Amino acid sequence: MYVVTHKQNGNEFVILGPVSWKAQFISSVIEDDTEQVIKLLPSDESKVPFSPCTDVYIYKYSEVKPQVHPLTGRYDGPFWSFSNGVATGTFTASSKNIDLVRQELKQLVANIRYSKEVSGVKVTIQGVQVTVDTSRDGRNVFVQALSIMGDNETRSWKFPEAWLTLTKADLATLVQSVATYIQQQFDWEEEQSSLIDSYNLQQLAQMYDSLIQQTQSPTGA
Repeated sequence: MYVVTHKQNGNEFVILGPVSWKAQFISSVIEDDTEQVIKLLPSDESKVPFSPCTDVYIYKYSEVKPQVHPLTGRYDGPFWSFSNGVATGTFTASSKNIDLVRQELKQLVANIRYSKEVSGVKVTIQGVQVTVDTSRDGRNVFVQALSIMGDNETRSWKFPEAWLTLTKADLATLVQSVATYIQQQFDWEEEQSSLIDSYNLQQLAQMYDSLIQQTQSPTGA
């Protein structure tokens, strides 16, 4: 990666970078900034560091960047220094605004809730545990079927585990189980949202780490 600078009135300003070597693009940026016509070649990459024209210098790039927490931390910078043909961009770590952190964490919680909401639920029908589709389209199918089903009718239904002949009572049990499961996910989101509003930055970071660990575990728990 490379950095292009332009010296003006005794000060050196970065006009491009860090950027990979793209001779035509770098040439156009230099021309736009300095009004000097140059034509860099792909082979000129081997010359770096060098000055392609008056008061313009192309450096190799180095970066100094501390670790920050992915939710609560942010970077300030880069602050530039130039030495021995290397432009070093130094970043400093600071904390994000807590309201922004809360907003981002609530969005993560909503995403997790939605993933759980539509992931399906196990329901025992006629002594058989079956997986029921809880996607928004999928669960509407069950509700619609129940609404038009006569008291003495049955429906043959294919689940991942087995075919079952469902009575209206079976279908009602299934619909209620799905509704209960969906509500549990929204209750969980509401609880997490309330905690987020009460937590400080350190607690929010810990909550984020725990949620990410849960989402990455094989069971999601």
